[in-house]
Amino acid sequence: MEPNIPLPQKLSWQAYEYVEKNKSVDWFWAVGIIAVALAITAFFMHNVLFGILIIIGSFMLAVFAVRKPLLLNFELNRRGIVAGKETYPYNNIKSFCMHRGLHGPYINVHTNKMLMPVIGIPLDGMDEDTVHAFLTQFVKEEHIPESVSQRMLDFLGF
Repeated sequence: MEPNIPLPQKLSWQAYEYVEKNKSVDWFWAVGIIAVALAITAFFMHNVLFGILIIIGSFMLAVFAVRKPLLLNFELNRRGIVAGKETYPYNNIKSFCMHRGLHGPYINVHTNKMLMPVIGIPLDGMDEDTVHAFLTQFVKEEHIPESVSQRMLDFLGF
């Protein structure tokens, strides 16, 4: 991006919250068999609560697997980053990092939030250089490695 080209007041686009991957019947069977085996093991080890947690967790994984991804609106403006219904003001953002994943480019945003400090935002159809130039006006760029949970969700097909 040439430095003499003025940047827009805001950038906005739409993207799905995640790339939908069709799961086969075998995928559900594998999740079910693994969950039952782990739950039985937990019950034999007299850890009933953990066994129940495994069953509930695997059920929730299956429910999430058939759920269609939502089409979200994303916006970068002078106040912060808007992702769906959430707004992240720049004073709550520590840094950002551009990534190119299996499903295209995205940005990782490191926030001050305790439970979910790193947010991945897909850049479907957006010019990466323009997004980069816009964000560097407000937030420092710093390498943010892809999280273990992001890699695990990719592995599981989410």
